[in-house]
Amino acid sequence: VWMLVAMPALMGSGGDGTSGHHHGGGATDAAAPAATPEWIVVLNGVVIAVVAAFAVWWIVGLVRSSHHRARHVCHALMAGGMA
Repeated sequence: VWMLVAMPALMGSGGDGTSGHHHGGGATDAAAPAATPEWIVVLNGVVIAVVAAFAVWWIVGLVRSSHHRARHVCHALMAGGMA
């Protein structure tokens, strides 16, 4: 859900349907994308930190547990990938 909310702003789109991506060209291209709002950058950092903490939590659970090892590996990889 966070990716759906944040990606347009993080990738430079102002939410007006324009992509914000710049593909070369000259002066005929659209204006430069707007700067990313600071609150989105901060909240994105918080989300990354929380997901990274969950990855570490699953790795610790993997080391401590003798049961459900595949579950721990799967969740650790998933959380690490999201971070």
